[in-house]
Amino acid sequence: MRKSFYLMVLFISLLSSCRYSRDEKLKVINSSNTKIWYQVLIKYKNENSYLHVGVGRELKELEEDKPIITRDIKDYMDEFSYNKTLYVIYYDNTDMEYVHKNLEFLIDSKKFRVDKYSQKELDSLNWVVKYNVK
Repeated sequence: MRKSFYLMVLFISLLSSCRYSRDEKLKVINSSNTKIWYQVLIKYKNENSYLHVGVGRELKELEEDKPIITRDIKDYMDEFSYNKTLYVIYYDNTDMEYVHKNLEFLIDSKKFRVDKYSQKELDSLNWVVKYNVK
């Protein structure tokens, strides 16, 4: 009886943890010699706000990552994006709280590096974007 209870708890835990996965397409590569953080956004259809579509993380020097997603980023772009453009914001860990609280202002802010990619560009890059020092 006790064994079946623990198996049921384990099964439910596994099911509930499957909501998030790594994006199948998008890969972010840090080609610099500095540690960075990144986030992935799209401009929402109403044109006045942004949708956080991929949770990035810290990328050490010459490291690569796939953002954590709940749904394929291309699907988000097709369904919800105003301009079918993906924005990748790069920032320092000291700005993390500001970034998470101010998504609507990041794209136009001169404080952060923002790279933008159309779906066509992403397809031509095989959905691999690189952070290089400019």
